Amino acid sequence: MTCSTDWQQTNPKNKVEKWMAETYAEAAVSITITTLTDVLVFYIGIVNSFQSVKSFCLYIGTAFIFCYLYNITFLGAVLALNGKREEGNRHLLIFTKVKDIVQPHRSCLYNMCCVGGFSDKSSGGEGEHPMNKFFRKYYGPFLTKIWTKVFVVLLYEGFLARSIYGCTQIKEGTVLRNLASDDSYEFGTMTGYYDWEDEYFSEYGPRIMVTITENVDFLGTLLESIHS
Repeated sequence: MTCSTDWQQTNPKNKVEKWMAETYAEAAVSITITTLTDVLVFYIGIVNSFQSVKSFCLYIGTAFIFCYLYNITFLGAVLALNGKREEGNRHLLIFTKVKDIVQPHRSCLYNMCCVGGFSDKSSGGEGEHPMNKFFRKYYGPFLTKIWTKVFVVLLYEGFLARSIYGCTQIKEGTVLRNLASDDSYEFGTMTGYYDWEDEYFSEYGPRIMVTITENVDFLGTLLESIHS
């Protein structure tokens, strides 16, 4: 999103190399800082004692690194190719040469499908994106209204109260029967098993699990015990 916005603000009269330089000069800094903070936050979680949390933090932090590499390499290559298309005034979908420019007296459908690109010759940049226009012209003024501010404050207070109440209701532990999807084959088996376990074995105390960290010849041990 940052790269596309900065790309739209470049001067269409420049070369593609200049477009790329200006785009990365504006977007690369914010992308890098955001990636570093996100990766640092998740990699800190690797020191957690729970293996599941460690695996999750390691996976997400590494995914952020690959997303960053994607943004500064592959996405840049795609932007360069799109710049060549715009420089050659070619159609966005079929890439054929288009000689027409945006004509105000033409219909909006014609300008969308039959021109090579949008550019404002007076400002030296592309026309305002419809999404940017929506936030500037409609959404921004909507948020500045008094009743909208009151509604947002009340909504936040309700969210805060609900969050505080939810924190008081959190219980430690995992309900294993909820690990399977409701429409999966395992759901019926798991729910039945845990329902029976609660019904017949709940009075015997908590479940005990044993983990063996060394290689043990169970078969050999079993045969020796049988022969003896």
